[in-house]
Formats: sequence, structure tokens, C-alpha cells
Amino acid sequence: MTTYTINTNGKKVHLYFGHWSISRFCELNGNLSFSAFQDLLANELSFKHITSLILCGAEHYALKNKQPFTYNALDASDWIDEIGGITSEKGMELLNAIGRAVVPKYQGIEVSGNDEKKKATSPGMTSELNASTQELKTAG
Repeated sequence: MTTYTINTNGKKVHLYFGHWSISRFCELNGNLSFSAFQDLLANELSFKHITSLILCGAEHYALKNKQPFTYNALDASDWIDEIGGITSEKGMELLNAIGRAVVPKYQGIEVSGNDEKKKATSPGMTSELNASTQELKTAG
């Protein structure tokens, strides 16, 4: 479970990423199976998917805190723009927060100044997902 806060136009938007938000994302994106979800994150993550993940995180936070949920995909897209885009330092922080919710050992991308230092993975989360999938297969 991971929380993340986006500061946007003087307002804080809280996101919560955990089992419910990931389940909700899978439901809204074609009732994805666990393996289809892992494959999507590792190989096929689109801007629409990123927007949907952020929106699911906002919905999870609202429901968890018994608050009304009134946001839509346009709001989530605006939040991405307001933090400087998904490839900005704040965007990478957000993707890393989502990655840690899915794969707790996720290392993500480290951004330092204007230089990006890629660790073992990209925002697609490939190596940690593959390792997690392999661990699940050998355990089961």
C-alpha cells in the first residue's frame, strides 16, 4: 500500500494505491486477470492506463476516507500536466509510488537533476514483475 499526494493549484489531491485500487483498475480496463495486468505494466502501459491508475488511486483514497469522489479522467490528466508531465521528476515519483504498490521491491527510476539514472527497471516495471511472476510460479 502506497500513498501519494499531488499538489495542484493550491489543492492537495491524495492518492492511495493498494489492492482495491489495482482491482478497480483491472475492472475498468477489461476485467484484466493478474497475469494480464502484470503483462500490461511490464510491456503495454499507455497514457490512458496511467491516467486510469491515478484516478483509481484517488477513488481509493476518497472511499477509504469516506469522502465524496467527484474526479474524472480529465482531472487526472490535468494533475499529470500540473506536475510537469509523466516524465518529469514528480511524474517519475508518482510512477514509482504506483510501482511500489504493485511490487513492493520495485526500485523504479532515480531522477537526479536533469540526468535520469535508470535502475534495473523503467516505469514499465518489467524486471520486478517478471521476478515476482517467477516467484509465484515456483511457489505454486
